[in-house]
Amino acid sequence: MMIESPEALQATLLAHVAETSRHVDIISNNFLPTIFSNEPLVAELTRLVRRGRQTRIRVLLQAFDSHALAGHRLIALARRLTSAIQLRCLPTHPEWPSHSWVIFDQNAGLDIIPTPPPRATKLTRADARHCSDTFDRLWLVGHEPIEMRRFG
Repeated sequence: MMIESPEALQATLLAHVAETSRHVDIISNNFLPTIFSNEPLVAELTRLVRRGRQTRIRVLLQAFDSHALAGHRLIALARRLTSAIQLRCLPTHPEWPSHSWVIFDQNAGLDIIPTPPPRATKLTRADARHCSDTFDRLWLVGHEPIEMRRFG
């Protein structure tokens, strides 16, 4: 099912996060600010991580550009909730997807196409599982951006 409008994409994303019980994984080339840097999404993700100790949000970016991401609300949340939200980068990899993926509890997801305006396709359970497996492989070879590390 194709989600054509930014409003429908945002509503679908928020509904999926609200239904998620434990894990959200996000992989993105440019971390689409129109999709990922808004107060309703940050509020819903904050509710998710406060539900329990077993919740986890992982964000995998192709590059961490501190100037481009300045003011990004999800990055700010990751800096505040370091034990629940992890961020890694992986500049190049042959398995890197051409679109952004958001995977919910490894069994549902969205494939977000960044062309203006952003559109998305809902992933089937099998596709979400495949994307989750790919995400896990990429996550293992990614690294934490030095800008996100806390010293002292």
